[in-house]
Amino acid sequence: MIWHKSMQHLSWYLDPNPMDYDMKEEITELAESFSSNKHYFLIAKSKGESVGCITFETRDKLARLGITMPGVPLNKRGTMIGNKLLNECISILKSKSISVLNCTYKYRTKEEIQWHLDLVKSLGFVSQPEGTQLMRSVAESNNTADDSSNQFKILHREDVSPQSLAELTYQSFLGTVQDRAIHENTMPMTLDGILQSHNRIASNSIFFSPANLWYIAQVDDDLAGVLIGGDIGKRNDYRIGIIGELCVSPSFRRRGIASKLISKFLSDSQKMNFDYVFVGTPSRNIPGIRLYEKHGFTPTNYTINLSLAL
Repeated sequence: MIWHKSMQHLSWYLDPNPMDYDMKEEITELAESFSSNKHYFLIAKSKGESVGCITFETRDKLARLGITMPGVPLNKRGTMIGNKLLNECISILKSKSISVLNCTYKYRTKEEIQWHLDLVKSLGFVSQPEGTQLMRSVAESNNTADDSSNQFKILHREDVSPQSLAELTYQSFLGTVQDRAIHENTMPMTLDGILQSHNRIASNSIFFSPANLWYIAQVDDDLAGVLIGGDIGKRNDYRIGIIGELCVSPSFRRRGIASKLISKFLSDSQKMNFDYVFVGTPSRNIPGIRLYEKHGFTPTNYTINLSLAL
């Protein structure tokens, strides 16, 4: 397949971790997508030979490129194939009144995706803050000391109003200058946007996230922090859990609350027979990355998101 030929230089493709890539799973998902009128797959040919491809999907007024798209083998990148594929994609989306095209590139060294970055930026895509992906095996012991268990109690999603939870998230991610410097442009910037994001997670449209995997810390009568966990399902025959959100209100930091929430989710992940737990965070979130590393997480890949207003 032309797509696979275009990925031969990617380290995460050649040496995947449990979250990265499984050819059989990807081909199955691709085949299933052919039956949807929201998925598109274009192939560029020259003299009967496939020389490039691009996949993308639409949802409401938004569209997203498939992984590492456009797909063009290294020996064909000196041509305008990638440019032509991307422009054809943009033309189709404009005809359908799509307003924004998003894309994400995953890498271990920036050189692996430089051709893609140069291409999309030449067409006006704007980059967002880079992200770091981390994983840890659930089988590993979680030896982090926990002296905060008596300082707060843990509630779950059904115990808290959606508005209160959105306000907690908003204040935690955007409440201080330092918080905004880390999280600005990486998440919804309004209460309504956060409510919509929480609703999408609660409806399992992003990943499976039952109410009991929403851990909400309460100190006295105040909500202090939240960890939203979930189940991605199986990847490479491993069952993967995910931390979709973790935040603590500025008023309750340095009390071990975030550490306690992580420990609780890891403990429950063992009971649910997860093999690994995955989390992503902005690369500039150094305190958060250090906290995850303290709990046994290891950085595996980096990501960069870009968007184009159509």
